[in-house]
Formats: sequence, structure tokens, C-alpha cells
Amino acid sequence: MLLRKCLMLLLAGVILIATSVLVLDVAYALLMSSLPPFVTTPPPPFIITLVSVLVAYEALKTIGCLMCSISCGMLFLSRDVDLKPAERVAALIGLLFFTWLLFAHPGAYYDIISYLRPVRPCLLP
Repeated sequence: MLLRKCLMLLLAGVILIATSVLVLDVAYALLMSSLPPFVTTPPPPFIITLVSVLVAYEALKTIGCLMCSISCGMLFLSRDVDLKPAERVAALIGLLFFTWLLFAHPGAYYDIISYLRPVRPCLLP
């Protein structure tokens, strides 16, 4: 019974992570389609929309990674489930991978964040 719960939790977490990647792609497409070339800062209403999409991305990714990490951790530590040693090692690798993924961001995230940072004028000596 615990194995079935862990696998359902793992599947739900992977679906949430995939959804967060789709949300990030929507934000990136929104940014690239609405900005003319050579614009350094987007208009303020657009920034609010972009930030809200990034918050949705972060929330979905965080919840998905936590669900997957908890599921892999339960599989690794549980003695009720009869797993082979290789399966326990796979659960440990999954736990480490989803914990790392919690703090890693794809390149599109940094492209969007670079547009949100204010442009600072060069200070002359």
C-alpha cells in the first residue's frame, strides 16, 4: 500500500514539474513576443504580469520537487516495502536529484530575470 502511495505522489510531482516548465515557456514566449528589439526595460504593467507568471512557475516547481523528494525519501527509508538494494539506491538517487532540481533553474529563467532587473546607468568617474 505504501508503494502505491509513493508512486502516485511521485507521478503527481513529476506532472507538477512538467507543468511548471510549460508555465516558464509561456513566460518566455510572452516576453519575446511583446518586446521590440533593443528594449532594455519592459513597461511596468508587463513586469507585473511577468512576475506573476514566474511566481506560478516557482510555486509549481517547488511543490512538485518536494512531492517527488518526499516520495523517494519514503521509498528509500521505509522497511515495510520489500525493495531490492538497487531499487533503494535508485530511490536515493531520485531523492538527491529532485532536491538538486529544487534549486536549479533553466536558462530561460535567467533570460527573463535579466529583463526584470533595472538598468543601472554607468557611473562616470
